Amino acid sequence: MGTGGRTWGLNPAWVLLRAVVMGALAVAMTACGGGGGGGAQENLVLTYDYGDANMTELLVLREQTLPAPRTDGLGSNTPHFEIVSGVLPTGMQLDSRTGVVSGRPTVVGRTSAVVRITVDGYSGHLDADLHLQVQPFYAMYLTDTVAGQIGLPIEGVTPQVPDSYDAGVTVRFALANGTRLPPGLSLNATTGAISGVPTEVGSFSAEIDASATHGDTRVTASTTLSFFIEPITDVFFLYDGFDVPGGAAVNVAPIVSKTGSDTFSGYRLANGADSQHGLRVDAATGVVTGTAPATAGRYEMEIEATLTRGSLTELRQATFTMIVY
Repeated sequence: MGTGGRTWGLNPAWVLLRAVVMGALAVAMTACGGGGGGGAQENLVLTYDYGDANMTELLVLREQTLPAPRTDGLGSNTPHFEIVSGVLPTGMQLDSRTGVVSGRPTVVGRTSAVVRITVDGYSGHLDADLHLQVQPFYAMYLTDTVAGQIGLPIEGVTPQVPDSYDAGVTVRFALANGTRLPPGLSLNATTGAISGVPTEVGSFSAEIDASATHGDTRVTASTTLSFFIEPITDVFFLYDGFDVPGGAAVNVAPIVSKTGSDTFSGYRLANGADSQHGLRVDAATGVVTGTAPATAGRYEMEIEATLTRGSLTELRQATFTMIVY
């Protein structure tokens, strides 16, 4: 350093104060001038921290710009920032002019760095810690168990994925090797939604692999869903038992319980006869008509019909009971 003139440079002896103040570091930087004919310059009192940036949640492959560091007292002076120890998340950079950290992190995990600020025309420096956590990619279904019934649509099985990815990130879904969905269901490779109409009863387990890709970087997440497909239940037809005097007219319709587009058709006597006990069954409606026998007693008939649900058909049966007095 010269004497008798204006002196520039850093001199640790000129750092007047360095302390933790409400989570920030504060320092008084001495102007680089003095002695001889240099003009006097006031000391710079600077508060500096990465408080807001340290609280920012990072997501792998999501492009982000962290909040700028706090530099109270800087005024119009020109700062410079550099990392003096530690590292930033892979894929993120420090702007040496603003201290802002930005980029697209490509590795999950926690990093720590010390970022130093210096100011043109002043001696001394100030360091601030920057701790960042990069969260993993995720694809989460709201439930890991899906219950359904054969022949009825399954909808709304859709994962939650990051909605903050830009167009440069491609998200895709696929079934893991060796696993399968229930027959009749399919996986949307773009949205991860699972839908369809199951055609087979049973228990199934499917592992869904989700991936997010940007350039040559690919990150993955997996989840396993269990499916329980039941047979057709709570679908039936029946006849209420009733009393009737001998020789009286009979006209009785079945009580039908069904779901959605289920239909019953082809009502008939189970024994294959056209009539029984003087009664007949309408094939389309299942209505039983005719004349009650003259002889008192209990009369029964087995009636069957075909249940149709989509492409599925099943045979259903009910007992018709009549008490003649």
